[in-house]
Amino acid sequence: MATQKKNIPAKKPAQKTRAKKVKKQGSAIKTIGLQLACIAAALAFVLYISTSGYKYAYDDYPAIKDNWLVQKGFSSIGMLLRTGYRYGYWSASDELYRPLSLVTFAIEWQLFPNSPGVSHFMNVFFYALTGFFLFRLLSKLFPNNFNIPFIATLLFIAHPVHTEVVDNIKSRDEILCFLLGIVSLSLLLDYLKSQKGPFLIFSVLAYFLALLAKETAITFIVIIPLMLFVFSNLKPQKILINSLPYAFAGGLYFIIRASVLHRVAGDEGLMMIDNVLVSTHDSLSRFATEMYVLLRYAWLLVFPYHLSFDYSYPEIRIHKISDYKVIAAIVFYAGIFAYAIYNIFKKDKISFGILFYLITIGIAANILILIGTVMADRLLYMPSIGFCIVAAILITKIFKSPSTSNPVNLSEYINTNRNVLLITMVPVLLYSFKTIDRNPVWEDNISLYQSGLTDAPNSSKAFYLYGIELKNRYANEDKDSASKAMDLDMSQKELEMALKLYPGNAQAYRELGTVYMRKNDNAKAIQYFDKALSIIPTDDVSLNNEGVVYARTGNMIKAMALVKECVKWNPRFSDGLRNLGVCYSIEKNFDSAIMYYNEALKYNPLDAQALRFLSSVYKEKGDLTTSAQYDEKAKKVDEEEKQSEHN
Repeated sequence: MATQKKNIPAKKPAQKTRAKKVKKQGSAIKTIGLQLACIAAALAFVLYISTSGYKYAYDDYPAIKDNWLVQKGFSSIGMLLRTGYRYGYWSASDELYRPLSLVTFAIEWQLFPNSPGVSHFMNVFFYALTGFFLFRLLSKLFPNNFNIPFIATLLFIAHPVHTEVVDNIKSRDEILCFLLGIVSLSLLLDYLKSQKGPFLIFSVLAYFLALLAKETAITFIVIIPLMLFVFSNLKPQKILINSLPYAFAGGLYFIIRASVLHRVAGDEGLMMIDNVLVSTHDSLSRFATEMYVLLRYAWLLVFPYHLSFDYSYPEIRIHKISDYKVIAAIVFYAGIFAYAIYNIFKKDKISFGILFYLITIGIAANILILIGTVMADRLLYMPSIGFCIVAAILITKIFKSPSTSNPVNLSEYINTNRNVLLITMVPVLLYSFKTIDRNPVWEDNISLYQSGLTDAPNSSKAFYLYGIELKNRYANEDKDSASKAMDLDMSQKELEMALKLYPGNAQAYRELGTVYMRKNDNAKAIQYFDKALSIIPTDDVSLNNEGVVYARTGNMIKAMALVKECVKWNPRFSDGLRNLGVCYSIEKNFDSAIMYYNEALKYNPLDAQALRFLSSVYKEKGDLTTSAQYDEKAKKVDEEEKQSEHN
């Protein structure tokens, strides 16, 4: 019996045509998405490429320029992963663990020593990458239309409040933290769509690297389940399961952090001049001041006109709960929080943007823990994307952006959405002009600190920093005596203004003491060092410098006591260790002198003075061979320093 073949109907021409059309449309959408992501990245380069000619400024010095560990290049990477953030900077304790950015600085120093332009360019590059991947992530969250992702990304890239993050090399920790965070979120979405394990593995790895960049990535442990709840149809149990790997990664980070720093967190090193909240004695005043700062943050997001590198006391003072600005802040934040909580269960996208902002701003606003500053533009970097998402959604709703569109190319997309894009260009252009105008402030320390005198005229720290920069940068230059004296007089004037604004500024007293050291007025120098020590008895620099002044006067007993006290409070202070070695050298106690010189070199291997003193000690002991070796090492360090400065 013959078998009957089952007739399978061939696809109709109309079906084939539809399939080809869908495939072609999908390819066009991918191409347009890639082009829009590249436009966002290109905008970052346009706005910031000029900073490639800038020098080191502000926190770049402890992070790079004055960081002996970073300057060891490739060989330092292992130690950077095992030590605190400021381990390689002689004057700071270790309360932070952010090794990733330091590793990138070490690599750059190895390949391009003392080349701030290269590091500035890399910041711009990473910022451009952020724009690219941010658009890609938002396109996955808002898949039916490019308008919300494109508008939100443009607003983020152009926003002037990010100038501190991009222009200050040190703030690469912020850039890498957010960049790796959004890459992690994007890979998680890819995993949920494809169920391919490598996506999840690389997502968790990216998140762990984000934590190594900056600990504020811990907020993503809350952001991730929130994102999955709003933008997916996963059940709560599945959301929890998919969020757990990131919680484990966060736990691992804090275990490593605690083992490196020998503690989890602490605010015992904070000073009132940096964070006025340290001085609050009641929870109500602290809450009121926190709300005032939050109001200023919200204002900067919408109107980023008045930016500053510093907001220290008394630029921001303690506020009372009855202050109208505090009341306005409470009403505003209570309102947006209530809206978000009420609507989040409806999977409302505006609520997601609001909660993203509130969750990430919590640490920056000192609400969860006290941090090293009361307010800073850079701390709005990650929270600002919440604002940008909300702004993009509102713009598309108010100006009737098409809910869906299927353009075949970029030109058609722009033409179809020209009205909403033209409206978007207004804030984007205004933000861009302000960003370009703000960039030169960060060219070097002098331009930055000068800007602080007008941007934060009540900040004692701004005047202190300008005064110390005049002393350090100008007074040490190869000038005639009259010019040097003028520079020191200018420095003295700024430091006195810092004390007028805040008489409790121990650092300003200390630096005035140093100014009088330079003027060879030993009595005045001692007077100001004593004043600094009356405020902070454990100030290692004041103890060390006053010891040097007493040594000048021939009072070696007092000098030795002060330098010993300095080393007691900061056993890693290389200047103090070196000067203690000098004291023992004067006493002809060469073995103790050698021990302290070597200890100083342990924490600052590039200390040419310590190397020369070791050479002198060994010469005194009659060991001319060892003396010559240390003398050669000192010359090599001097030569490398000159070559580095020349580059």
